[in-house]
Amino acid sequence: MISGKLYSDGALYRFPAVSGLLAIGCGAVALGIARGAVEDIRELAGAKTPTLSRRTLAERAQVQSDAAKAHAQVVSARRLAHRGDRQIVELASRGDELSTERRAALRLVASRRRCRGEGD
Repeated sequence: MISGKLYSDGALYRFPAVSGLLAIGCGAVALGIARGAVEDIRELAGAKTPTLSRRTLAERAQVQSDAAKAHAQVVSARRLAHRGDRQIVELASRGDELSTERRAALRLVASRRRCRGEGD
């Protein structure tokens, strides 16, 4: 914006910078970290045999359950993030104003990304 006027009228310029673009970027990093952590756990579980045990961590039911839950949370967070991103971009593309409720929803999606992670 230059002196209160839009420099360009494209969707990207109507998208909220801090609560939109920055939130997506930060959330994407958090999702990537979470995805990497889940992958690292799977790799470690396949190779690690606890002291005084014959079975690897991957052969234990509780570890399998916990790893599956972590993976499901990552996938869920990623899908929620993508859906929220698409909705906000569609609004901006149509030129619709982003209401306070929509901005709050975008922040919620971004915060959920940071708390959960990515998968697939």
